[in-house]
Amino acid sequence: MKTRPYRPSNGTDGMIFDDAWCSRCQHDATAREDERAFGCEILSRTLIFARDDAEYPTEWVEDDVPYKAGSNPRCTAFLAIEVEGSTYVRDERQGELTL
Repeated sequence: MKTRPYRPSNGTDGMIFDDAWCSRCQHDATAREDERAFGCEILSRTLIFARDDAEYPTEWVEDDVPYKAGSNPRCTAFLAIEVEGSTYVRDERQGELTL
């Protein structure tokens, strides 16, 4: 399946993507633990560059899903923080959603 660069269409899409990928990834865990630390370079480049810019990260991709409406956005560099030897770093500044 052919992929294309993914860029959230709005802030809500960006927050959903961050929650699904970035907030659970080893690449951004340091910044979530210490706000003065450098975070994920991929995330930073998505905020700086336009999707059609050569510097926009190739790790954020999407493709059309034939069996459902919409696309399948994901980060191909994702490394779950739940893997052995790492710890989940919860951002205490972020609230919890309850239903």
